[in-house]
Amino acid sequence: MPYYLNRTIDGIRSANSLGDGYSINVKWARAYPTTTSNSIGYNIYMSSGVAPVYTDSFFMTTPAFVYIGPKTNVDIVDLIPGQLYHFGVRAFEYDPSTFNISYLQSVYENLYTFPQSLLSQNISATDDYVPLLDVSEFDGIPSGTVKLGYELIDYSYVDDVNGLLGGATRGASDGIVFTVPAEHDVDGYFLDGYSSGYLNPYATLWMPQSEETNIQVYECWNRFDVGNYPYTTVDGYRQTNTDILTTNLEYSDAVNTGFPRYDFAGWHRTDPVLLLNGTCIGSYIGGYMFCADGYNSVGQQVRGLNIQQQNLQRQEVLLSTEGEPVCLMKRTWTGITCKCMLPYNENPGARCQKCFGTGFVVGWSQFFDPRQSDGRIMVRFDPSVDDLLPTDSGLESDFKPTCWTLAVPTLKDRDFLVRFDEDGEQEFRYEILNVTRNKLLLNQTGVQKFALQRIRKTDILYQVKAFYDTSMYPQTLTTSIVSSTGLQPHQHSWVLNEKPTIGATQLTGIAAGHNHVVYLSPQTGMLEVSEELGHTHILNFA
Repeated sequence: MPYYLNRTIDGIRSANSLGDGYSINVKWARAYPTTTSNSIGYNIYMSSGVAPVYTDSFFMTTPAFVYIGPKTNVDIVDLIPGQLYHFGVRAFEYDPSTFNISYLQSVYENLYTFPQSLLSQNISATDDYVPLLDVSEFDGIPSGTVKLGYELIDYSYVDDVNGLLGGATRGASDGIVFTVPAEHDVDGYFLDGYSSGYLNPYATLWMPQSEETNIQVYECWNRFDVGNYPYTTVDGYRQTNTDILTTNLEYSDAVNTGFPRYDFAGWHRTDPVLLLNGTCIGSYIGGYMFCADGYNSVGQQVRGLNIQQQNLQRQEVLLSTEGEPVCLMKRTWTGITCKCMLPYNENPGARCQKCFGTGFVVGWSQFFDPRQSDGRIMVRFDPSVDDLLPTDSGLESDFKPTCWTLAVPTLKDRDFLVRFDEDGEQEFRYEILNVTRNKLLLNQTGVQKFALQRIRKTDILYQVKAFYDTSMYPQTLTTSIVSSTGLQPHQHSWVLNEKPTIGATQLTGIAAGHNHVVYLSPQTGMLEVSEELGHTHILNFA
């Protein structure tokens, strides 16, 4: 029988989840053979679910794996995500001349399994055959010994046609283990004349071995840890595809986001105040569309207008004078579940650097307003009390302004805004609360009103990356068309890719065989084009 150098350190030493949702690493103490010519192997026992009531019954099961190799640990893979497993390891000593490793079924990394199958029918203590549901695993082993419950049974041939192991000798012995014939049922019940009960119902190939009897059993959750994303066989990397907490208003955004800008001309007149006061052509706001003289292929006057567009235009005019630009960060409500969400604890980590407390990878996405060059949205902040309140942890800022903005983009609770001070630097970040959406006419969305809560600067939301100004993202501009002596009319292209500074220069593209230097004039503070070949250009920013 094998032994350990330290009798207090025997069997399994640890079972640790690798955090990827499907594998557990099992470690054990090294054992040594009593007979120096023998070799050492390790039977790895495993069960799932509730812990075994009796340790002896746990080790009476068939080993899940047999390890024969130089290491004292192995990764058990392809396990069920979120399942609780129990492991035990017992060393055994064997004679390499009688223990034929080639009879074992190789799994991976020096792990093997014993050929085994369930009984296909009950047998008595005198039957000279062992009927099995599947004898294919024994096809390469024409004769040998199987263990059924406590009993060892020698067999001399494999009958694939009738599905049995034939020529059986009951109550066999391998010189180490001595057994008696017993009655066996397909459910594991046995009766050997001395005792009865239920044991492992599998008939398993048995090879002479001397197994030690440690009773160490460790349990381990097969879980997802930080550094790995949750994986399930059904969904892959688990995703939540439906936002069940808030109304999906993406269609409203898509419909409203492209309304035309207020043109400040034509029948609108040049003063928006007259329109906002209701002073307009005729007795109703809006006047006439198209012309009475037949221009634009229209031969008659048409009254009417798009109320939604007109309303949005007027609100945009108001915000341009009374509002201020802020960055909108929208909370992620669907996507890959963050690695901080464990199967047994599906609350996101409040300080998680991957999801920032949302439970989804990335956590927040910035909305870039296509109507503003800097990508910000316009928000009107109503006058509010900015106060300091004494608390147990010290002074706390109490500032909860109410605001309104356009019907697009749609705001939701837990989105947040980045507000800026007069110098253009970040002031504070504000969480959006209590969004109210007004209805205008004909079920059209009017404005969005909401409250804000100033966020502490120690909050994780200040770690969310935001682009404060997109106006200097690379964009291609053109110059005016100019001609000079010896040169045909031409214009240049120029890429604005950074905020211009005094002293820094950039070159235009080549046209008519030359280019120009673009620089920020220290006198005027404007971008100007240098003179080349007796001419210069003006940049087109429209």
